[in-house]
Amino acid sequence: MTETGIEKKEKGFFATVERLGNKMPHPAILFIYLTIIILILSWALSMAGLSAVHPSTGEDVSVVNLISVEGLNIFLVDFVNNFQAFPILGVVVVFAAITAICEKTGFLSNVIKLSIAKVDGAMVVFFLAFVSVVSKMAGDICQILMPILGAALFYQIGRHPLAGAFCAYAGSSAGFATCLIPSSTEVINTGITITCAQVLDPDFTMPVLASYYGLLVNCFVISIITTIVTIKFVEPRLGTYKGTPEGGADTKDMEVTAEERSAIKKAGISVLIYIAALILICLPQNSFMRAEDGSLLYNSTLMSSITVLVGLLFFIPGVVYGISVKKIRKGEDIIALMTEGVRDMAGFIAMAIIIGQFLVVFSTSNIGTLLGIKGGEALSASNMPLWLIVILFVLIVSLINILISSKSTKYLILGPVFVPMLMQLNIHPAFTQWLYNMGDGMTNHITPLDVVFVMLLATCQKYDKKVGMGTMFTYLIPYSVWYFVILVTIAVIWFLLGIDVGIGGPVWLS
Repeated sequence: MTETGIEKKEKGFFATVERLGNKMPHPAILFIYLTIIILILSWALSMAGLSAVHPSTGEDVSVVNLISVEGLNIFLVDFVNNFQAFPILGVVVVFAAITAICEKTGFLSNVIKLSIAKVDGAMVVFFLAFVSVVSKMAGDICQILMPILGAALFYQIGRHPLAGAFCAYAGSSAGFATCLIPSSTEVINTGITITCAQVLDPDFTMPVLASYYGLLVNCFVISIITTIVTIKFVEPRLGTYKGTPEGGADTKDMEVTAEERSAIKKAGISVLIYIAALILICLPQNSFMRAEDGSLLYNSTLMSSITVLVGLLFFIPGVVYGISVKKIRKGEDIIALMTEGVRDMAGFIAMAIIIGQFLVVFSTSNIGTLLGIKGGEALSASNMPLWLIVILFVLIVSLINILISSKSTKYLILGPVFVPMLMQLNIHPAFTQWLYNMGDGMTNHITPLDVVFVMLLATCQKYDKKVGMGTMFTYLIPYSVWYFVILVTIAVIWFLLGIDVGIGGPVWLS
């Protein structure tokens, strides 16, 4: 391996994966190609007379030819409406603006630093893994921040810094298969799931927390797996670190000033006050947060407004912290921070213009509906055990994840096919969403096409210039293997027992 670790051309399976992945187009271009493919398929399949009986309505469903006046109107007349109707556009923009206050003021990163700075000994690995997993609520930034903090922490306590980087990176990447505190990820995925399910059942809906129980269990299971793999495999193979970090021993990565500590306390108090106030509002049996039958979980205002409530959980402490550290001095500063957050999402918003057209074309063509119906019928006729289908679905998602790093992009492609297909097998979309999250989290950290993977390489080379892509794969793959073995086992057991996967999220559709 060369001194830089990246100039040498690696050979083998992962090099092949990287070369193939590098040839894939930008996600926006990919959706343009997919739109063109759907248009061509709509013409060909409509000419072939492909149809099926809708399982819910009993009506015949056939492919609509979109190489026609109707198809032309989608682009000429409804182009802007298609973009505005993009299912998760509003949620993404709102959460980007709200969470930016926590991120840009440094609140989230400093909370993470404090949570692991006082831990030492063997427990440090578990705490690093756990904090990395739950840091998912901070968004993609956690995959950049946590390896830096993990490496610095391990170096300071005499453990190998690369073990800290790998532990934190695997944990923060797999964290997208978990949920301790609901975040934008759950809101976005639920929106996609509902849209996909409505292909078969136009009236379908489910709460944001429909897969929460499963995601919560994943949170602790993944933390434990990450800890064991780090201690039993990664650290023994790395041995004792005898080098010196580039630029000397860097303790600044872990430093939190007295002013920042005080600000975090104030922000924490604001969170407690907010939660206490919310509880007090919900307690009365006639609370406006309850449903007509008094329930807080089903058909209630509380569950319907969970997006706003979660947003406030980030907004309030972010503002309090920002004021305390003087990064927010006036109202205009809040708007400026929110603007920065939205600006960071400019690429996604531009993609939404294109993806919005694809979703309308795909839905109008009825190809997704027919794929779901025909696919479900084929799976039913195959007599394949449902538990095996569960395993195969998770495996498919985890493998595709290596080539398509964007989490929402992947689900927007797979969801319209697999959600209706599994509904045909009486599997509830909430359980399908949980399985998707599992498959996504298992291989996020071995996706060479993700920009954060390059950032991990830079972090590792700060401690060892000889580290290259092959080195990282060697130490990261065991995490994926054990994630798959343990999580799939849990999923199958859960499936066989038929336990609800979340609030309003049963395993079976009926």
